[in-house]
Amino acid sequence: MSKFLIRIDKKTLRRNPHAGATRRFIPGPIITYEDGSQESERIEVSGPAPNWLYEFEDTEVECGECHKRFSFRRLLDDEDCEGNRFEVCPECGEEDCCDIIFETPAEAFKRKD
Repeated sequence: MSKFLIRIDKKTLRRNPHAGATRRFIPGPIITYEDGSQESERIEVSGPAPNWLYEFEDTEVECGECHKRFSFRRLLDDEDCEGNRFEVCPECGEEDCCDIIFETPAEAFKRKD
């Protein structure tokens, strides 16, 4: 099975102004009422906020089973009854279809590009 490095888009890498906060709110779903009015819910998240905020580059990966190529963003997440998580190919449904490695902020800072 091929390994794919999903790199951080360095243009999006920035320090999180809420780093270390243990309670924060993120935007939730927008509710639209019958009269057309809308309300945005906020979701409370607990646990320390990350030090860095970033997005990943849109990287193409290949399924080890059907050999089709697609954006890693199209991978489906699943987990078994024991809580083990794995990616599923959106084309053929193969579990653990490719080996994904996500770059860390420390690794992105070391990159010379």
